Order: sequence, then C-alpha cells, then structure tokens
Amino acid sequence: ANYTPFECFSFHTPRKQSYQKLMSIKTRNKQCLRMIKGHWPLGLHETFPNVRYITFLRDPVRRYVSAYNYILNHPNFLACQVIKKERLTLRQAVEKRVGVLTDNTQTRWCTLGGLDIDRHLTADDGRNAWRELESRNSLVGFVELFDESVLMCASELKWKTPLYYQRNVSKRSFATLTQDDEEWLKEHSQADYALMECAKKDFATRWSRWTEANPKGLETFRRLNARNSRWTRCEYTVRYIAWRLVWKALGRW
Repeated sequence: ANYTPFECFSFHTPRKQSYQKLMSIKTRNKQCLRMIKGHWPLGLHETFPNVRYITFLRDPVRRYVSAYNYILNHPNFLACQVIKKERLTLRQAVEKRVGVLTDNTQTRWCTLGGLDIDRHLTADDGRNAWRELESRNSLVGFVELFDESVLMCASELKWKTPLYYQRNVSKRSFATLTQDDEEWLKEHSQADYALMECAKKDFATRWSRWTEANPKGLETFRRLNARNSRWTRCEYTVRYIAWRLVWKALGRW
C-alpha cells in the first residue's frame, strides 16, 4: 500500500457528517493526512491549501446508467425508494434530479458552487471547470481508460505499483434506454462532454510521455493485476479489520 490508514481519510454517506468529522480531527492528526478519498466536490483546497485533486471522468450516458443501477441495487437509499415509489425510468429520474442523477453531474462536482442544481450549465461551464482543475495541477483520468489512468497517477505521484480489484459492481441492471432517451441525456450533458474533451487532451500528453518511458508497462501491469486480484480482496478485508482494531485501541480519529 502507498498510504497507511493513519494517513487516509475517507468520505462516506451522509457526506456532511463525514466533512464534519474531517474538520473535527485534531490538528496534529490532520498534518499526518496524505490522502483524502471519496466523493466530494471541488473546494477542499480552501481548508487544505496544498491539496492536489485526482478525479476519473466517465462518459456521461454510461455514468447515468451506472448510477441508476447502483441506486436501485441499494434499497436503503432514499433515492431508490423515490424511484421505486414513483416508478421512474432513468430519463425521468434525471429530469427530476433524484439523488446523484442530475444533469452534468461531473462538471457540477468539479466547479466551486456547482452543486446548485437549479443552475443551468452549458459547454462553457465544462471548459471553466477544466481550467479550475488545471490551475490546481489536478490529475484527471477516465473510467474507460482505468488502467492507463491509474498508471499515469502512479507515475505523477511516485506510487508503488497500484494493483487493485473491482468493488461496488452492480449486481443487477435496471436501466433501459431508447434511442430518444440516449439523445436526450447527451443533449443535457453538454458541460460534461466539454469537460471531458479538455481533459482528454491533457491526458493524451501525459500518457504519451509515460508510454515512451515504459513501452511494455501497461501490458506488464495488467498481467500482474490479473494475478494479484485473486487474493487481494481477502488481504484487504483482513488488513482493514486489523487497522480498525488498532484505531479503536488507540482512540484515534
């Protein structure tokens, strides 16, 4: 692992409570933090001036489908209860802005004050969001290029080989999209597409440098990760339980 649990803080739902917990951490413990992870909008640099953002973007339509399926696979979520009670399709859920199913979600999370869902976003907002990320030397990858994005981050941040395994994969698929629905979702995601277009140019430059230095690096990484994923889940669980016991014993965080 590149960071110990003592050096990490994770955002969980409800996020406001997680943020309050982060702010309540003693100053000496805050200074030990090297990684703050989870879903949180742009703005942590106001509290942690030296923070460097890492975010992975995704094709907006695929993100809508994934979020819809994830919500409906978790009956305890309020958004799931709303969707089931009103029998909302994916498009209807986005129109009603249920939970994280809002238009141009990625641009909103990458913009200061962007979570105001009543604000209409355009392609210019997506480009402005990119300029904000770029000004803070952020690392932006893509879910569709996950391995490449992980390796790019590892290179920039001097990580050891970041082997991983998949989690939070939806067990069932509920979303059905007609051609009209897909076109409607694309039309209402112009800011996200503009953000992705800007990020792709930067990513292509970084990735080109990486492949020049590591011609067979991606192939080697995928081979190692396929072998590692067989036992990583068990190891992760054991280590997580062990660290939780240590935290409890020391009364930290």
